[in-house]
Amino acid sequence: MQLELELRESRRLIKRLSTHIKCKKREVFYLGKHVKISLVSVSLVFILLFLVGAIYLSPHSKSPEQALSDYLYSVKNLNVDKAVAYIEDPYFEDKKSLKDFYDKAYRSDKLTDFSVTDVKQIDEKSMDITCNLKIDSMGETSHTFHMINKEGAWKVYIEPATIQQDSIGGATSKTSDASK
Repeated sequence: MQLELELRESRRLIKRLSTHIKCKKREVFYLGKHVKISLVSVSLVFILLFLVGAIYLSPHSKSPEQALSDYLYSVKNLNVDKAVAYIEDPYFEDKKSLKDFYDKAYRSDKLTDFSVTDVKQIDEKSMDITCNLKIDSMGETSHTFHMINKEGAWKVYIEPATIQQDSIGGATSKTSDASK
Protein backbone atom coordinates (compact mmCIF):
# COMPACT_ATOMS: atom_id res chain seq x y z
CA MET A 1 0.00 0.00 0.00
CA GLN A 2 2.81 2.40 0.91
CA LEU A 3 4.58 1.53 -2.32
CA GLU A 4 1.42 2.26 -4.27
CA LEU A 5 1.06 5.71 -2.65
CA GLU A 6 4.68 6.55 -3.39
CA LEU A 7 4.22 5.44 -6.98
CA ARG A 8 1.16 7.71 -7.39
CA GLU A 9 3.01 10.61 -5.81
CA SER A 10 5.98 10.04 -8.14
CA ARG A 11 3.68 9.94 -11.18
CA ARG A 12 1.99 13.18 -10.05
CA LEU A 13 5.38 14.82 -9.58
CA ILE A 14 6.57 13.62 -12.99
CA LYS A 15 3.37 14.92 -14.58
CA ARG A 16 3.83 18.35 -12.93
CA LEU A 17 7.45 18.47 -13.96
CA SER A 18 6.65 17.55 -17.57
CA THR A 19 3.90 20.21 -17.65
CA HIS A 20 6.39 22.74 -16.31
CA ILE A 21 8.96 21.72 -18.94
CA LYS A 22 6.34 21.97 -21.73
CA CYS A 23 5.43 25.45 -20.50
CA LYS A 24 9.07 26.46 -20.60
CA LYS A 25 9.30 25.18 -24.16
CA ARG A 26 6.26 27.26 -25.12
CA GLU A 27 7.83 30.22 -23.30
CA VAL A 28 4.94 30.87 -20.94
CA PHE A 29 5.19 32.60 -17.59
CA TYR A 30 2.85 31.73 -14.78
CA LEU A 31 1.87 34.70 -12.65
CA GLY A 32 -0.11 33.44 -9.73
CA LYS A 33 -2.45 30.50 -9.85
CA HIS A 34 -4.35 31.04 -13.12
CA VAL A 35 -2.60 33.84 -15.01
CA LYS A 36 -0.12 33.02 -17.73
CA ILE A 37 1.59 35.39 -20.12
CA SER A 38 3.37 34.38 -23.28
CA LEU A 39 6.75 35.95 -24.09
CA VAL A 40 5.32 36.75 -27.50
CA SER A 41 2.52 38.74 -25.85
CA VAL A 42 4.96 40.60 -23.63
CA SER A 43 7.19 41.35 -26.63
CA LEU A 44 4.25 42.64 -28.67
CA VAL A 45 3.19 44.97 -25.85
CA PHE A 46 6.71 46.42 -25.58
CA ILE A 47 6.96 46.86 -29.35
CA LEU A 48 3.58 48.62 -29.42
CA LEU A 49 4.62 50.93 -26.56
CA PHE A 50 7.89 51.70 -28.35
CA LEU A 51 6.11 52.56 -31.61
CA VAL A 52 3.56 54.78 -29.88
CA GLY A 53 6.38 56.55 -28.04
CA ALA A 54 8.41 56.98 -31.21
CA ILE A 55 5.45 58.47 -33.06
CA TYR A 56 4.61 60.74 -30.13
CA LEU A 57 8.19 61.99 -29.80
CA SER A 58 8.95 62.31 -33.51
CA PRO A 59 9.41 65.72 -35.19
CA HIS A 60 6.07 65.16 -36.94
CA SER A 61 4.19 65.50 -33.68
CA LYS A 62 6.00 68.61 -32.42
CA SER A 63 4.45 72.04 -32.28
CA PRO A 64 6.14 74.81 -34.30
CA GLU A 65 7.39 76.39 -31.06
CA GLN A 66 8.89 73.07 -29.91
CA ALA A 67 10.50 72.46 -33.32
CA LEU A 68 12.06 75.95 -33.24
CA SER A 69 13.20 75.45 -29.66
CA ASP A 70 14.82 72.11 -30.59
CA TYR A 71 16.48 73.76 -33.59
CA LEU A 72 17.87 76.62 -31.48
CA TYR A 73 19.10 74.24 -28.75
CA SER A 74 20.89 72.27 -31.47
CA VAL A 75 22.47 75.45 -32.83
CA LYS A 76 23.48 76.53 -29.31
CA ASN A 77 25.10 73.13 -28.66
CA LEU A 78 26.66 73.05 -32.16
CA ASN A 79 24.79 69.86 -33.02
CA VAL A 80 24.73 70.62 -36.74
CA ASP A 81 23.26 67.28 -37.83
CA LYS A 82 20.21 67.77 -35.63
CA ALA A 83 19.91 71.48 -36.44
CA VAL A 84 19.86 71.02 -40.22
CA ALA A 85 17.11 68.41 -39.82
CA TYR A 86 14.87 71.33 -38.80
CA ILE A 87 15.86 73.57 -41.74
CA GLU A 88 14.08 73.94 -45.06
CA ASP A 89 16.47 75.91 -47.27
CA PRO A 90 15.64 75.75 -51.00
CA TYR A 91 19.04 77.21 -51.93
CA PHE A 92 20.95 74.02 -51.15
CA GLU A 93 20.51 71.03 -53.44
CA ASP A 94 22.16 68.47 -51.14
CA LYS A 95 22.41 67.91 -47.39
CA LYS A 96 26.22 67.96 -47.34
CA SER A 97 26.55 71.52 -48.66
CA LEU A 98 23.67 72.60 -46.38
CA LYS A 99 25.43 71.07 -43.38
CA ASP A 100 28.84 72.52 -44.30
CA PHE A 101 27.44 76.04 -44.71
CA TYR A 102 25.48 76.02 -41.45
CA ASP A 103 28.31 74.36 -39.52
CA LYS A 104 30.56 77.29 -40.45
CA ALA A 105 27.82 79.83 -39.70
CA TYR A 106 26.96 78.36 -36.27
CA ARG A 107 30.62 78.32 -35.24
CA SER A 108 31.32 81.90 -36.36
CA ASP A 109 28.17 83.38 -34.75
CA LYS A 110 27.81 81.29 -31.56
CA LEU A 111 24.29 81.35 -30.10
CA THR A 112 24.45 81.53 -26.30
CA ASP A 113 20.79 82.02 -25.33
CA PHE A 114 17.32 82.53 -26.78
CA SER A 115 13.73 83.16 -25.76
CA VAL A 116 10.46 83.23 -27.72
CA THR A 117 8.76 86.65 -27.59
CA ASP A 118 5.94 86.43 -30.15
CA VAL A 119 4.06 83.77 -32.10
CA LYS A 120 1.94 84.72 -35.11
CA GLN A 121 -0.04 82.06 -36.99
CA ILE A 122 -0.28 82.82 -40.72
CA ASP A 123 -2.28 79.74 -41.69
CA GLU A 124 -2.38 76.09 -40.62
CA LYS A 125 0.87 75.34 -42.49
CA SER A 126 2.93 78.43 -41.66
CA MET A 127 3.77 80.58 -38.68
CA ASP A 128 6.15 83.38 -37.68
CA ILE A 129 7.92 83.08 -34.33
CA THR A 130 9.95 85.99 -33.00
CA CYS A 131 12.81 85.28 -30.59
CA ASN A 132 15.38 87.26 -28.66
CA LEU A 133 18.77 85.76 -29.43
CA LYS A 134 22.08 86.28 -27.66
CA ILE A 135 24.90 85.79 -30.15
CA ASP A 136 28.57 86.16 -29.18
CA SER A 137 29.51 88.36 -32.14
CA MET A 138 26.31 90.48 -32.17
CA GLY A 139 25.09 90.71 -28.59
CA GLU A 140 21.33 90.56 -28.09
CA THR A 141 19.12 90.75 -31.17
CA SER A 142 15.57 89.97 -32.21
CA HIS A 143 14.85 87.65 -35.13
CA THR A 144 11.64 86.33 -36.66
CA PHE A 145 11.76 82.74 -37.85
CA HIS A 146 9.31 81.67 -40.54
CA MET A 147 8.10 78.14 -39.79
CA ILE A 148 6.44 75.89 -42.36
CA ASN A 149 4.79 72.52 -42.02
CA LYS A 150 6.35 70.22 -44.59
CA GLU A 151 5.09 66.62 -44.74
CA GLY A 152 3.80 66.83 -41.17
CA ALA A 153 7.00 68.24 -39.64
CA TRP A 154 7.58 71.87 -38.66
CA LYS A 155 10.72 73.36 -40.20
CA VAL A 156 12.57 76.68 -40.06
CA TYR A 157 12.15 78.10 -43.57
CA ILE A 158 15.12 80.04 -44.92
CA GLU A 159 14.06 82.31 -47.77
CA PRO A 160 15.81 81.88 -51.13
CA ALA A 161 19.15 83.67 -51.25
CA THR A 162 22.04 84.44 -53.51
CA ILE A 163 25.77 83.79 -53.20
CA GLN A 164 27.88 86.90 -52.91
CA GLN A 165 31.66 87.27 -53.11
CA ASP A 166 33.09 88.36 -49.77
CA SER A 167 35.57 91.24 -50.08
CA ILE A 168 37.77 89.75 -47.35
CA GLY A 169 39.68 86.73 -48.60
CA GLY A 170 37.29 85.88 -51.43
CA ALA A 171 35.10 83.58 -49.33
CA THR A 172 31.51 83.21 -50.36
CA SER A 173 28.62 83.99 -48.05
CA LYS A 174 24.88 83.73 -48.23
CA THR A 175 22.80 86.93 -48.33
CA SER A 176 19.07 87.39 -48.53
CA ASP A 177 17.41 88.64 -51.72
CA ALA A 178 15.48 91.07 -49.52
CA SER A 179 18.71 92.85 -48.48
CA LYS A 180 19.48 94.01 -52.07
